[in-house]
Order: sequence, then structure tokens, then C-alpha cells
Amino acid sequence: MMSAGVLIREHIVKRFTRSKDWPRVRKAWLVHHNTCASCGKKSTGLRKFFLCVHHKVPVHIAPELELVFSNFITLCSNPRCHLDKGHLGDWKSWNKDVEKDCKVWLKKYKNRPYKNRRDT
Repeated sequence: MMSAGVLIREHIVKRFTRSKDWPRVRKAWLVHHNTCASCGKKSTGLRKFFLCVHHKVPVHIAPELELVFSNFITLCSNPRCHLDKGHLGDWKSWNKDVEKDCKVWLKKYKNRPYKNRRDT
């Protein structure tokens, strides 16, 4: 049995159908993939910080991949991660290179330079 839903992002309303198994599969994925692939933030269990299970190939393009782990990547709800890396800044689009791009950005975030400051 399938459940219907409405996805609303920046005034875009798209009707979609989710598998009844999606909540269980999403939860199972996040148990072992609880870190944003782009910025490295870990889930704290607080509502202020939310991890998204992003589909590398969108469900509306390939519905048969909705529950396939190899089609998932974890991104946080920060627009710099989910919107920019997962959707290239536009919810109507998707990034075919999301995994590769996230690896590059994660390395940049972890190795970002800071100027040493002196107390004066």
C-alpha cells in the first residue's frame, strides 16, 4: 500500500507517492549514516538539527530506487548542504555528482584555514 503526500519547497507543490516502508527504511539508514556527507555534522537527536536522507536519483525520476540504500546520501537540513549540494540551489533540480561533490566539500570544511588571532 502506498501513501500520498505533498512536498512543499519554495512555493513548489509536487504530488508524490511514498512507499509505506519509507519511514522504516529512512530510520534504518540514519542509524548507520548519522553524519552529513557535506559538512560533517552529526545528529544530536535535537529537533533543531535535522538530517535528510537525500535520494541521489530523485524518486520522481526512478521510483524503483526509493528504498535502495545505494541511492541515499545523508545531508543536513542546512541549505548549504541539502539545497546547494543535493539540488544545486534549486529544489526542481538534482546533483548527479552529489556524492563526489560532498567528499570535496567535507575535506574543505575539515581543513579550512583560520588566521591565528592575538589578544591585544
